[in-house]
Amino acid sequence: VLDFNKAYNPYCAYKGGYHCPIPPRENHLYFKILAGEQLYGKAAEEDTH
Repeated sequence: VLDFNKAYNPYCAYKGGYHCPIPPRENHLYFKILAGEQLYGKAAEEDTH
């Protein structure tokens, strides 16, 4: 669910003197990161996926 009531523009969207919490475009990765939970020991042996 996307709730636009909680959306906002940080101060840096309006003036350049503020530090912006939005990561710069060069931080975007153009490939998938295939990672997830790791199972170890008995949990891995019991996994039936």
